[in-house]
Amino acid sequence: MTEIFADPLKHRGRRIDIASDAPTPRQMAQQLTHTLGHPVRAYSLDPGRIASPDMRAMFEFLTTTGYSVDITSLHRRYPAVGWQTFTEWVTETL
Repeated sequence: MTEIFADPLKHRGRRIDIASDAPTPRQMAQQLTHTLGHPVRAYSLDPGRIASPDMRAMFEFLTTTGYSVDITSLHRRYPAVGWQTFTEWVTETL
């Protein structure tokens, strides 16, 4: 995103989503299971059970609306960004 910081006025007022890929929670659990060598399960809670109002609002948004990013176009528009998939992150970090 150095391009944006190098010329912020060019991007003023624009929304720029940041996403490398879009694995499902189940796919993330499968990758973590593979990498860690023990079972990892994905499960979700009813957002109404979350005590923090901010966290509850975030999970309600993710459960109902969610994000919609055209990842292919985003990566094409900003090729200099070091886009890293979830699998790459897990492999490099864990």
